Amino acid sequence: MTEQPVAADRRARQHRLLPLLVLPVFFLFLVAPCALFLFRSSDLALIPRIRIEFDRREALSIAPKNEPRPAQPVPLPSPPPPSPAPPPPGPGAGDDEERRRLPPPRQLTDPPYSLGPTVDYDGRRVQWLRDNPRFPAFVAPGRPRVLVVTGSSPRRCSDPDGEHLLLRAFKNKADYCRVHGFDIFYSTAVLDVELSGFWSKLPLLRTLMLAHPETELLWWVDSDVIFTDMLFEPPWDKYAGHNLVLPGSEENVYTVKSWIGINAGSFIIRNCQWSLDLLDALARMGPRGPVREMYGRVISKTLSDRQPYEACDQSALVYLLVTERGRWGDKTFLESSYCLSGFWAYIVDRFEGMRRDSTTPPEPGRERWPLTTHFMGCKPCGGDDSTYDAAWCRHSMERALNFGDDQILNLYGFEHKTLNTTAVRRVRNDTGGPLDAVDEELGRLLHPAFRAANL
Repeated sequence: MTEQPVAADRRARQHRLLPLLVLPVFFLFLVAPCALFLFRSSDLALIPRIRIEFDRREALSIAPKNEPRPAQPVPLPSPPPPSPAPPPPGPGAGDDEERRRLPPPRQLTDPPYSLGPTVDYDGRRVQWLRDNPRFPAFVAPGRPRVLVVTGSSPRRCSDPDGEHLLLRAFKNKADYCRVHGFDIFYSTAVLDVELSGFWSKLPLLRTLMLAHPETELLWWVDSDVIFTDMLFEPPWDKYAGHNLVLPGSEENVYTVKSWIGINAGSFIIRNCQWSLDLLDALARMGPRGPVREMYGRVISKTLSDRQPYEACDQSALVYLLVTERGRWGDKTFLESSYCLSGFWAYIVDRFEGMRRDSTTPPEPGRERWPLTTHFMGCKPCGGDDSTYDAAWCRHSMERALNFGDDQILNLYGFEHKTLNTTAVRRVRNDTGGPLDAVDEELGRLLHPAFRAANL
């Protein structure tokens, strides 16, 4: 009698445990795969996917020897993952490594340095111009084809503001060239490692002369030279018998023998054999290292105010004019009647007064304001060798840039509110009938080809 209740109780417990066993099995085989599918779907990628692959080469290597292997191309080894790019080097970084890659400096016992082989350039250029009449060296009677040449270092500025100032200074030169119909070339390359620093202009000028025989005159301007009289154009007929025009005076060069009797930051040079010979004569004193240092000592013994540090292109040019005047002096014009290279410290604080006092256009061939404002001694790109306070230089450059830019903006009826700000204001409304106005100053700034057609 007692065994029947026990059996019944056991069967009852088994019935109660059956659902508990079915639920895990149901979850394991039905619910879990569905949930895993949802998590692995592209729209619900909530967990990272894990994909395991066997190397095919390893699988083939462990296949039985008596089983034929499928023909498979031999896979190439995968390239290593690219290493993260290093951060860009700061200004001046890598200078030591770059110097190590340079060839050893020329020694005093080496043959004299030359920019290139000597050629009969004048005769070949005349023939080229005769064969290419579409590219005349003179675009109008008495008006030569001019190429303005400028440039800056290939490296970044150490001062972030310097890049902006260099950009605006180039815009200033481009505006001036556009107004007068000049070509312009901007270089950021050092074409010859032997001629670094200030000397780098020599191989650049020679290369451009040979590459542009249609150009009659090349006008070198440093990156820190700003045009501040956008109307004035050098009197070309005045230089018809000369091959080099330098800002300076005969007294300072030939009597005082001062290395600052000229300024090599802005000069005009003719495209001819004489100029190629002059560049080559200068280049002999410019190779980096012992040659440049030796010529620095030689130059200091001849010039009155030059210390015996390494030679620069400006002191070398004065040295040639003084010691070989018969060869170079007769074809060199020392210009002092206008500011081919105006010293900025004497100019920038007078802009408002100059503009206020200049009520009538100047006589032809005479500048109204300084043609150029040269920021010699400033380092707009940064550097420890600046002669003047960086903030003063930067503020003064912005004033000069705004002064020149006002002359361009005025063509379109605008000007800067003040020379100390980049904000502009409208000063004239030409939208009613601008082509009906007769404006002498506006006419002088029109494109030369348009102006010549309406004379």
